[in-house]
Amino acid sequence: MISRALVLLLFVALAAQAQRTPYVIDSRNATIKGVSIKAEPGGKVKLEIEPGSWRTFSASQFKYAYSPPPKSLRDAQTAMRARDWKKALPILDAAFKSHGQLGWAGSIARVRAKCHLELGQTAEAKVAVAEGLRYEKSREKKNQLKIMQAEIEVAGGDLAKAEKTIANLQASLDDPLTATTLLNVRGKLLAAKGLKKDAVLEYLKTALVFKPGNDNHEEALTQIVALLKDLKDNRHTDFQAMLKQQYGN
Repeated sequence: MISRALVLLLFVALAAQAQRTPYVIDSRNATIKGVSIKAEPGGKVKLEIEPGSWRTFSASQFKYAYSPPPKSLRDAQTAMRARDWKKALPILDAAFKSHGQLGWAGSIARVRAKCHLELGQTAEAKVAVAEGLRYEKSREKKNQLKIMQAEIEVAGGDLAKAEKTIANLQASLDDPLTATTLLNVRGKLLAAKGLKKDAVLEYLKTALVFKPGNDNHEEALTQIVALLKDLKDNRHTDFQAMLKQQYGN
């Protein structure tokens, strides 16, 4: 299940990165601003310094390139809210192709992978993550993609590999999104292994330690309710009430 908050994951990123000016940080750490930018084959980017004047950077000549987000992502948001994953994916695929090298690899790749998971397409989800890792520059977003990789491995039944992916992850838990994503994936892994009580404990960390509204908070509460019901633990009613109060479910 993709929660309402998680459907908005990409679009939280839109707001957070809502700079309007494209730019490139070159290999000497100099920032060059422009009026437009586009990705080129072979890892190159072309920056329009001023109208009609373009400069090409090879992959070795820049450390980071940024473009404002493509407007088409709003169409993807509409499709995802309607749970129309098949409609959202081509939009996200095109956005990744045009903007994956321009500051959006991790954000778009993670949502692409989630859409594929909703359709039961674990192989395609793995490809989406791999493509995101290829272009993403941010360590935090790389960590989020690796956690997503573990979630895909759990969904595909490769629990041993998921455990290894999580164990090898060097993620900072200072970022609430990364921390709660990791906790929830640990919960999914433990539940898949039949360790439902341990899974509840992982989800409780997300639900009780972090503030409501975090992208993974609703999902944690939903899973706690389901697992406690399976365990015939009447405390599920307390968390159902919390879920209804905070998210209307």
